[in-house]
This record gives sequence, structure tokens and C-alpha cells, in this order.
Amino acid sequence: MNILFIAYYFPPAGGSGVQRSTKFVKYLPDFDINPIVLTVKKEDAAYPEWDNTLSAEIPQQVMVYRTKAFNPFALYAKLTGKKNIEMPIGGAGKPTSVKGKIEAWIRANLFIPDPRKGWVKYALKEARKIIQNQQIDAIYSTGPPHSTHLIAQKLKAEFNLPWVADFRDPWTEINYYDDLPHLNIVKKLDKKLESAVLNQADIVITVSDALVTLLQSKVQNPEKVKLIRNGFDFPENNRNEKNEGNEKNEESVRTITPPRPHALNPFILRYVGSLYDLRNPQILWEAVAELDLPDFQISIVGKVSEGVLKSIAENGITNKVSLSGYVPHQEAAQLMKESTALLLVIDQISLSDNIMPGKMYEYLFTGRPIVGLGNPSGNAAQLLNDLSGGKMIHHHNKQVLKEYLLALHQKWKVGDLQTQNRVEILKSYSRKAQTAELAAIFKGLGQKVKML
Repeated sequence: MNILFIAYYFPPAGGSGVQRSTKFVKYLPDFDINPIVLTVKKEDAAYPEWDNTLSAEIPQQVMVYRTKAFNPFALYAKLTGKKNIEMPIGGAGKPTSVKGKIEAWIRANLFIPDPRKGWVKYALKEARKIIQNQQIDAIYSTGPPHSTHLIAQKLKAEFNLPWVADFRDPWTEINYYDDLPHLNIVKKLDKKLESAVLNQADIVITVSDALVTLLQSKVQNPEKVKLIRNGFDFPENNRNEKNEGNEKNEESVRTITPPRPHALNPFILRYVGSLYDLRNPQILWEAVAELDLPDFQISIVGKVSEGVLKSIAENGITNKVSLSGYVPHQEAAQLMKESTALLLVIDQISLSDNIMPGKMYEYLFTGRPIVGLGNPSGNAAQLLNDLSGGKMIHHHNKQVLKEYLLALHQKWKVGDLQTQNRVEILKSYSRKAQTAELAAIFKGLGQKVKML
């Protein structure tokens, strides 16, 4: 079965947005599904990060077609000599400069649904060739960027092919949406585009129970919205060896390495991912400053906004925080395992209950205790509780946070901080298990087509 797999973010793209597509393409051939990838040329891509190591995970037999794309902000940056455009993307907050406000207004009102729409016409041209030359049985599109869905929507109408739309994040409820200065007429247009995509797709998949509920409220047929979670992957170096199946690979990771002993190392609370203003854990900086534990360190692996850096400095804990910047995914996964505990921060937005960070499953796989900051009744908190993975603490409950940090530190200091081996429990959350569910959806659509 051949699937036209449309994804803007694809290796060598780095960051969180590329992981899901990479793993689907990695494992779909194991279920007799052949993904034929359509993505953007590297030289035209507007990727937040680059990670060349992820390319090795794409099976050699998978065909990848890359097309040119028009990136309006790259052109603007070139004309103005700017390296970065100040826009409230990814929760960085509202721009404060006049130029930044103008750029945000342009992005919000002239590029609907997003600036990546400059890829649509080029992708459509190449997709038509692929469909005409290959025996394509179904279409898959993934967003954000949600303009990717517009490509699949057009192809479905032209070729009458079944279509699976993957919403890794919401469209008009994405975390930074309210920071964009949309005109009312533009908001209405955006919602109309969203509604058309959701209702015309044969199947809509998303990453959390709360997002399933949200998207079901937007469609005429709620049953077509399905849950396919993100997940964790067994160590790539084992998975890629010849004759190494999942069974042996699972066996190789049954032993979870405990945290390093107190005598040799500090307590390391590590955060992996981007840390921006909507995700700024202000009470953590305050709690660490007030506890003032001499052997306690915070490690941040990923991009950090100026607002977060300012908060750290204002609390006088710059000497307790180390910044690594973005690192390739395999290195990030290893750093998770080398932590004493892991920090999970949920964006402080009205729909925070919907958020299920992709890193959650990799965090759980390490066996390290997780210090979560977010709504204790949200989706992420529920998973933490179900798997005894740690504790979710409200963003305003500093006292509870201090008590939990102190309890973890004391257990670690006396060598009693236990790790949890969750390999068996987490099997159903593996990337391969989640891909099996996607493969079943494709095959189900294929059967329906044959019956018509």
C-alpha cells in the first residue's frame, strides 16, 4: 500500500515537530505500508533547528521528493539584513519593537494559515506527478504548519483519494495564536479553513485525549477523530543493527541506570526542549533560590528566550543553571538518562489541559522522577499519575514545589532515590506500537476504497 506522506518538517529538520513524522516513516514499512514522502528542499526550508542524525532513521527504500518553497520572511530578512524575524512564534510572546509588531501583523494577516503556505503551489505540482506516476492509495498530511493540510485537501478533491490529517497541535487554539494580531475577518477565514480541513479529511488523528475532544467538537462526524499518541523509541543504535528485532532491543534496555551518586556529582534537574516566555517556570527559579542547595544544578538543553534568561538572573541563580543549546535528538535522549530528575513545563495558556508534550514518553522511559509544572488535572498530569512518573505541580504552588524538590534531593543525597523501570508498562507507547495503529487506519481506508 503506497501512501503519499506530506510533511514540511522532515530530516534533516531538527526539533520536536519532526520526530513524529520521522518515526512513522521509519516503522510504516514494517507493516507493509510504503510511505512516499513529499517535503521541502533543504535550501528553501525554514527549520527552527537542524539535526542530520535523524536522516539515518529513514529506511533506504523510502522515496523522498523535495520541492522548492517560497519563504516570505527569509526574503524579508535578506532584504533588511536581519538574521531573525521578531515574531510571536512558539510562545515567545508579543513583540515589543515597532518593527516586530509590523512583522507580526504581516504574518498574522497576510499569510493564512501560516508563512509556510509558500510551499503549497510547489508541493501540489510535485504531488500531482507522484500520484500520476505511482500507485498512491491514500494521502497523509501533518501540521503544523497547517498549510500542509491545504495540499492534501486539494489532492483529495482532484484524485478522490482517502486522506488522513494529523494534528500534532491545534490550529486556531495553538499556544501562540492569541499573541498574533489577527483582524477579525482573518480569524473568521482561518476558522473556515480549519473547519474545511477537519470535515473533509476521512480520518483526523491527534496526540492526546483532550485534543481528540477539542477536534471532535469541530467536526460533523466525531468518530473520525482518532488518538495516536507520540511515544518513545528504543535506542536507535540497537534498532538499526541487522537481525535485531524489537524483542531483543527491549531486553537490552530492561536495566535502568540509577542516578550518579551524591559523592561524585551534583543533583541535576534537566529540561530538554525550548523554554520560552509562555513556558517560563518562574516559581522554579524562586524555589531554587530560596532552597539554596549547594549541590543542586539545573540543566537546560534547548533554546531559551531572553525573558527566561532575565528571570533566572533576577533570582540570582545564574550560577546554578547551565545552558547547552540545541543538541541532536540522540544526544538529548542520552542527556535525559544522565539526569537525576527531569523537568516538564506545560505552557501557561487557557487550554493547557490539552497539552501532551512529545518528550513526556521519553522522560518516562528513562525512569527518572519527573518534576512537572502545569495543571494537576490536565492530560499530562493524568499520565504522570497513572504511571507513577512524578508529580505535576500548579504554576502558582511554590511551596509544594519546594517540598517536592527537597524530598527528591534528600533521597538522592542518601542514595535512596529510586528509578522506575517502565519498559513493560510503556510498550504500548513505543513509536512502533503507535505506528501500528496508523498502519491499521490506512489499511482500513484501503478496504473501504476496494468496497466502493
